[in-house]
Amino acid sequence: MIRSFVALALSTEMTSALETLQADLTIGNLVAAENFHLTLAFLGDQSRPVLEDLHLALEAIMVEPIDVALSGIGLFGGREPRTIHAKVQRSEPLKRLRDKVHRAIQEVGIKSDSRRFHPHVTLSRLATLEFEEKLRLEAWTARHAGFAFGPSVLSSFGLYRSTLTKGGPIYDQMAKYSLR
Repeated sequence: MIRSFVALALSTEMTSALETLQADLTIGNLVAAENFHLTLAFLGDQSRPVLEDLHLALEAIMVEPIDVALSGIGLFGGREPRTIHAKVQRSEPLKRLRDKVHRAIQEVGIKSDSRRFHPHVTLSRLATLEFEEKLRLEAWTARHAGFAFGPSVLSSFGLYRSTLTKGGPIYDQMAKYSLR
């Protein structure tokens, strides 16, 4: 079984802006710049034959390159945040691509994630925070609340393998699909 997901690859400029944003972030386990991505669908553990079928379905997707902009900082996890992320502005072209990816996933028999789509790029993963860390997190998010970048043209998405390690997940692109 292969733990996998489908994601948009970020532009070099967007990655650089996110690295700069992370520069004074001292809370949690920072996501390495080479692991920045915008998840379109998390697939969980899938067999190789299912992923090969999905690959063919993803290859058939026809969508123009997408303008993507980052706007703001967010936290997932409520009162006990688990991740810090840069928010991605919603757009009709991004929604259209995500919808096509989800149709492809369903066509090959993968159960689609039913959670509402919150486009984002994860910056740091958090464990349980001590009081001082919560204060530092509050100060950091307040300092960077107005963060914005883009739009930047994203011209490809990919099928990725996610290998969990003690040092955090390692992502390997198994296939790349051009937006055209």
